Amino acid sequence: MGRHVRQLREQRGLTQTQLGVLANLGSGNQSLIAKLEAGQRPIRVNEVDALAAALGVPLAVLLERSPTQEVARAAAALERAQLALEEILMRQMDLDDEMKKLAPMRERYIAEITRCEARLQAAKEKEDRGEPREEA
Repeated sequence: MGRHVRQLREQRGLTQTQLGVLANLGSGNQSLIAKLEAGQRPIRVNEVDALAAALGVPLAVLLERSPTQEVARAAAALERAQLALEEILMRQMDLDDEMKKLAPMRERYIAEITRCEARLQAAKEKEDRGEPREEA
């Protein structure tokens, strides 16, 4: 709501101090309005009527959300997230392609390691039985 107050105030060419005086919000008008607009302090029920009157708008106008900036920010964040997701998916597809290319090589290496392990085990068993070692 604070952003909406600021938007309405700026549309009317009022300073924060001027709005505070028009709304009769007491001393420290500018500071109070600044905090309200920044969302650092909630707007109290009794202040809503005074602000609407000072801004020359019906209460309903003041209470409605001003989505323009928030929607724009959310849309930009969504677009950035979608682009990042697309990039991730493209990288994943590239990695999947690489894995497919490497799969046959991986299978050959696994088969070779398995053969080497079998030969090593056979040589060890032969040695355990006291048989002479074969030269490669």
